[in-house]
Amino acid sequence: MRAISCLLASAMAWDHLVEIRDPHSFPALMHAPPAAADAAPRPLLLYLHGAGEMGDNLADLISEGATGTPPVALEKGAAIPELHQFVVVAPQTSYGWEIEAVRDFVRFLLRGDAVPPLDASRLYVTGH
Repeated sequence: MRAISCLLASAMAWDHLVEIRDPHSFPALMHAPPAAADAAPRPLLLYLHGAGEMGDNLADLISEGATGTPPVALEKGAAIPELHQFVVVAPQTSYGWEIEAVRDFVRFLLRGDAVPPLDASRLYVTGH
């Protein structure tokens, strides 16, 4: 089994998001509810960006062109209250969303190396 590591150090200062990275798939921005690590497993909202946020700079996920998306709303403190019940993860790709890579990334998240415990029966995907 390959070793999975997680990079939690941030190159940029985020107010409400944390950078995570599965070295075998994607870097991502994550929001975890307060005290999520000590609580019951949380639902996951996986946000897959559109072509305008493709690249290798996570700041693009909260750029002006991404207005209205879950990571932007969370970072700007404008998210609907219900969104704060979820662990929200927004990975970034520069080559499109290949189903195998997304599946591997979700498995990485479920292992719990980089995120609070997730409820595997409540995994949701959205995007644009």
